[in-house]
Amino acid sequence: MTKFTGKGVYGAVAMGKISVFKKQDTAIKRIHTEDSEGEKKRVAKAKQAATEQLQSIYDKALREVGETNAQIFEIH
Repeated sequence: MTKFTGKGVYGAVAMGKISVFKKQDTAIKRIHTEDSEGEKKRVAKAKQAATEQLQSIYDKALREVGETNAQIFEIH
């Protein structure tokens, strides 16, 4: 049996599945590029991909929960 300790958020005893979230150490590395036009194209491509993904999520939410609740994805 694995025992976890931490900050309690519920004042009683509870049983069930748990999820453990571990903080990841991330390092930000600066990279210099001479190809600024290539970087602009890369950002535009990433923006287009994100737009398509949000549209897909909106369409799925529209089918599953209705227009009112799906509008949160349309706003993004």
